[in-house]
Amino acid sequence: MEHDDLETLLRGYRPIGPPPALHDRILHAAIPRTDLRDWLPVAAAVLCAVMFYWLADHERRVLSASMPTRPPIDDSTFDFEEPLQP
Repeated sequence: MEHDDLETLLRGYRPIGPPPALHDRILHAAIPRTDLRDWLPVAAAVLCAVMFYWLADHERRVLSASMPTRPPIDDSTFDFEEPLQP
């Protein structure tokens, strides 16, 4: 069986396409709708994230300003004693 024979046999079973009415319904349903109400939850989530990030940064700065700073520990300030001999 050759390729052309197979094509001839399958041509009777090959779908041509949807009817025009169904084709129009599918394309009309596939067009995305952009409505302001669809973006409100996204905008609210972004606003909350930015607000809480700002509040956390503000509190971190307030806490770091109120805590006294200690000088770094210098190893040369420690005097080690020799172990006692028995």
